[in-house]
Amino acid sequence: KLDLKNNRELLNTIVKTMGSYIDEALNKENTLKMKFLAAHMEHMLGQSLMNLSMRESLQGKLGHIYYYLNDYSKAKDLLEKTLSELKGQNTEYEKIAETLMYLGDVYSVLSDYEKARNLSQESVEIYQNHLPKDYLGTAKAFAYLGNVYRRLGNYEKAKELCEQSLEIYKQHNLQNSIKFAWTLAHLGQAYKELGNYDKAQSFLEESLRIYKEKSPDNYLREAWVLGHLGSVYRELGEF
Repeated sequence: KLDLKNNRELLNTIVKTMGSYIDEALNKENTLKMKFLAAHMEHMLGQSLMNLSMRESLQGKLGHIYYYLNDYSKAKDLLEKTLSELKGQNTEYEKIAETLMYLGDVYSVLSDYEKARNLSQESVEIYQNHLPKDYLGTAKAFAYLGNVYRRLGNYEKAKELCEQSLEIYKQHNLQNSIKFAWTLAHLGQAYKELGNYDKAQSFLEESLRIYKEKSPDNYLREAWVLGHLGSVYRELGEF
């Protein structure tokens, strides 16, 4: 009915609208909405109407969705494919940096830490060299790199990078971002591993407060922070 084969402008608008809707779900870490979106995305990507640019945009976002849904195998395949296509163009810096960031964390979860560190470091460098005013992206990239170092057991470096991330959030009044709460939680974990339980408690409690206030339906993230906070209270003797 829409004759999208001949109405490319309308098709482009549909893809952009879908992309914005997905970004909202990703930014709020709304995993329930992501589950529903994944099926729609798979169907859209199966259509022959979309050009390479449209496909890259949605394909990369679907990779991010699978990352949040803990389907790391699918996430890895989609993100690697997207990264390969984007690097062929060499100008889509924002998409490349974001894809590297998520792919690095996927490799970290899969215990390929060297690959994870290289990808995450490359993401940080692209934000610094090509996207200096993308403060939110830069802050996230520092935190993801910090998380890789935490999994490597380098807790001091993890702490340093997460603190750099938080400083960027604060300097540019981005504390409303859910990723601010995410970074606080990872910084709390780093302090826990370093044996500074009072600091760990403070950061984890602040993270929990933000999740409850800004994303009250995000039960998975709330449970995640509560688990780490309970572990800290145990170390403090607050049984």
